[in-house]
Amino acid sequence: MGKTLLCFLTKNIFVWGLLLGVAGSAAAQSAGDIAFVGINSNSSEFAIVAFADLSPHTTIFFTDSKWDGSVFETGDIRWETGNTLISAGTIVTFHNTDTEEASVSIGRLSGNGLKWSPSNTTFFSYRVPDLQSVPTLLAAISNRKSSYSQINLKVGEEAIVLNSPTMRAVYQGMREGRSRGEYLQLIGDTERNWEQPADEPAEYSMDVTPFTLRKPTESTSSESSSFVIPIEGEGGWKGLSSPTKNTSFEHLLGNLRIRGIAGAGDPGGEATIFSWKEQNGGSFISPESVTDYLEPGRGYFAYLPEDDEPGAEGIQGGLPKTLTVDESLHDQIVGIRVTATDADQSGSIDGMEGFNLLGNPFDMKISVGALKEDLREVHTSINNYIYVWNPEMGGGNGGFDRLNNNDVIDPMQPFWVRYMDEGVRGMLRLDRNSLGTEDEREFHRSLPDPLGSFELRLGTDAWYDSYRIELREEGKVEEDKLDGYKLFSLKSGSINLYSPVGSGNRLAKNVLPRRLEQEIQIPLLFSAAEKRRLSFSWERPDELPREWELMLRDRKQNREINLRRSDSYDFELEQPETAIKEASIPSEQALLNTSEKATSSERFYLTIRPPDSKEETAAEEEELPKSIRLKPNYPNPFSNTTTIPYELDEPTEVTLTVWNMIGQKVAVLIDGELKSAGSHDGDPDINWNATSMPSGMYIARLEAGGEVFTRKMTLIK
Repeated sequence: MGKTLLCFLTKNIFVWGLLLGVAGSAAAQSAGDIAFVGINSNSSEFAIVAFADLSPHTTIFFTDSKWDGSVFETGDIRWETGNTLISAGTIVTFHNTDTEEASVSIGRLSGNGLKWSPSNTTFFSYRVPDLQSVPTLLAAISNRKSSYSQINLKVGEEAIVLNSPTMRAVYQGMREGRSRGEYLQLIGDTERNWEQPADEPAEYSMDVTPFTLRKPTESTSSESSSFVIPIEGEGGWKGLSSPTKNTSFEHLLGNLRIRGIAGAGDPGGEATIFSWKEQNGGSFISPESVTDYLEPGRGYFAYLPEDDEPGAEGIQGGLPKTLTVDESLHDQIVGIRVTATDADQSGSIDGMEGFNLLGNPFDMKISVGALKEDLREVHTSINNYIYVWNPEMGGGNGGFDRLNNNDVIDPMQPFWVRYMDEGVRGMLRLDRNSLGTEDEREFHRSLPDPLGSFELRLGTDAWYDSYRIELREEGKVEEDKLDGYKLFSLKSGSINLYSPVGSGNRLAKNVLPRRLEQEIQIPLLFSAAEKRRLSFSWERPDELPREWELMLRDRKQNREINLRRSDSYDFELEQPETAIKEASIPSEQALLNTSEKATSSERFYLTIRPPDSKEETAAEEEELPKSIRLKPNYPNPFSNTTTIPYELDEPTEVTLTVWNMIGQKVAVLIDGELKSAGSHDGDPDINWNATSMPSGMYIARLEAGGEVFTRKMTLIK
């Protein structure tokens, strides 16, 4: 018994010694010295960042039990930091915390049972100064804000509130050049700076990129460089990216007029500075304050007026103006997170999904080809082009240039990239040494010239927009990486021409195969605010195969224009559209203007008919048809909806149905109805919505006058 008692006392003295040792080694640890930066329910993982140095053998506890203001219930795990100091900014990851295989990336872990659930879960981190003291809370993360009712942590900084339900969440904000307090504010802003989908696949790696801290009193201008920034042209939307560390919007833009954010001349107005958040379908977000720093590698758009009003706020005198920033240049490597999220769970990346707004973080031009290599290191599904804003495109209409491998991106220039596959989540590493050399630009050659091309313009006497067709051996009729997407002009009253493809994507450049086996019809949509009359124009398509027929069809006027026999087509719009407001970018409309309604509906189609096409190509005649005919559907191929026109030589009962290739009837459009003689092209009952159908070949079947007519249709999603 004596031995047992001695063993008991020895064991407990050892445990008490450890706890008392915590008071000595971790006495400096207080609320906010660590913060949660990631959780993953599927793999029972979480990550923290240290915002203060953690001494050797520091002990910190984690629990998911309830806090009543003085004690926790059972369910703790204990982390001992190990034999070496953990420096501020280090990321520590914890794995399998609900199993006996619980582990930690640094130090030693004991205990288990810590499990994150998609809803109603809170993790606390705390230390125990001594046996008689109440535990000191260090940090917390929860998807149930009510669990913070009795804590002494700052909610929204030291205590993080996530969405509910949340299976995985990860901090995606800045990790460079901020103080402890600034980082806590960024981490606490979970709506802006965290990715937190409700349902997430099991496989995911925590982001272990360390944080770099500066002290609140530390100068941010050591080893500074004077960087001169010209603002030229007209007032309007300008692209921005910071080439220097610790640069705030206030510092960068000086006394230029800013609105809609705290500290601006008009904080209650509509915001005039935006960055982009790809998750949740993509949306524009504005900074909270002019004192916020620009994130290295991130792109921004700011509305900068002329400021030519004496006596008003801002630097007066009109444009051009010059801004100067005196700060330290970024380090050799800048990391920025990129993503592609199927927010609408459609099974594909569409609409605004997959677009990332980045910016050149260096004081030199960078190679597009080298940049694309870095983008492919994150994921290979990158679109072929980098998109940059050019206000001079289209005679001043404005638009986004599509940059190729041998092009360069200027300092401070923002640019769009797009990933085309769902599930992209990674850290893009931009390396100054590999992005900016002449050797890199020379090495990364662009694609060879196309086998043929054709450009169709839509505009007025001054402004215009273009739609481009290219032929390449690797081109496809359906959407592919070589196609160029349409991003709307930022200018008020601009013209924007495109073709819809897939589930909400828009093309400005359509790369097709050199050999076409069937007729294709490409719907041409456009937005033209406050325009009453427009004109299509083109140069003769001599680079396309001469045997191809190229027709522009106006459904409203029931006309087909042969593009080889004329070079323009004028038309009037039914009514002018309301102009896009240039002074603000509502997040739901954004720079891509996906909510902007096309003025044209599906009035115009570009038809390409190769010689071996079996489709009939004669234009519709003015007189009554001489026979019953099921005409080619359009568009074909199509992605969602197609029109199936037909002709009748006399009033006839009609049945129009759609069948799949295994003989199943999948749609009934017209069921034995009496239809008048003539061409039935604009009838509402001949439009087939195939949104719920899988891709493949379908048969349109017309029964009329005792005869049956069929045509093949191709659905591509």
